[in-house]
Amino acid sequence: MTQPYGRIGVVVAEAGASSAHHADAVRRTGAELLVLRQRSNEIPETFARRCRDRLAEITRAGACIVEARLVGGGRGRGDKILARAALVRTLIAPMARQGHGKLVLAGDADDVLAMRGLAAVVRTQAAGTGVTILTDFDAPPSEAEARADDDAGEART
Repeated sequence: MTQPYGRIGVVVAEAGASSAHHADAVRRTGAELLVLRQRSNEIPETFARRCRDRLAEITRAGACIVEARLVGGGRGRGDKILARAALVRTLIAPMARQGHGKLVLAGDADDVLAMRGLAAVVRTQAAGTGVTILTDFDAPPSEAEARADDDAGEART
């Protein structure tokens, strides 16, 4: 990525996540791409802190984050869930200050329920900020999940 920064799309990928599809989706927006991957031995809290520091650095340098994607690496324990919540706050904050942006929570079949639940909570909290919250999963939802999504009015990319 070259400086000065302009429009940036960010993909944050937990260890074990498949992020190529998401990087391609961000590239199609025309924004510069920044991918932050969790190292295999990196604890979730440390990864969240590293992402927060890097995003603070680029936004101070003038980056406008237009899209962010958090890609789950499978089911997690409590520390992973807490780190995801911290990552979501880190990703949404600059977009909310800008008054626009898109956050996509994604992952594989093991991530569907946790990420959809997180999206529902964040969607409510982000109302009125100009940030759109979406989900995107590699596996199609089960029939029960699809009905729940229809009831909640969830948008998919």
